[in-house]
Amino acid sequence: MKEHGGKVDWKALVNSMEDDEDQEPMDDGEREASIEEYFKMISAGLAGTSPHMVSATIAALSRVLFEFHDELNRTKIDELISTTEIFLNSPNREIAKTAIGFMKVAVVSLKQEVVSKQLEKIVPGLLNWAAEHKNYFKANIQNLLEFFLRLFGFDTFEKFVSSRDICICSYQCNYWYWFIEPIN
Repeated sequence: MKEHGGKVDWKALVNSMEDDEDQEPMDDGEREASIEEYFKMISAGLAGTSPHMVSATIAALSRVLFEFHDELNRTKIDELISTTEIFLNSPNREIAKTAIGFMKVAVVSLKQEVVSKQLEKIVPGLLNWAAEHKNYFKANIQNLLEFFLRLFGFDTFEKFVSSRDICICSYQCNYWYWFIEPIN
């Protein structure tokens, strides 16, 4: 393939592709893979060196979790949440922003029993970012706190809140008590 003045010589490109056809063909056979293997392949991106790569991987995991949460076993869901909880505590805003989005997807799409077992991991990570004054963080964390309060009540939720964050949650609880109907 040759470049002439910044343009690619397409004839040379097509000729080189035809030369490749003469060589030994690749194995084009399809293989069956389980959903756990699919998650494992996607999760490989979490080892990326750039925050952008890690953030994109968490976003992909949240989309796939939303789509296939019924087909995943409980241990895989627990692994995903605990892994993402590590990134929720990241000092990098881009990674934390996507991890908050993942937690939002997980909380909304998973069953109440699954989420209740993970509250002790999710709540402290969310409250690390509750004091952030950026609107995205504030709005999403308030929405998640409100959802937790509606789903589990303040008594269950309060067990996982540190003493320094109790004022945020009690404000949210008062707001919830007066204006929002609980989820049954």
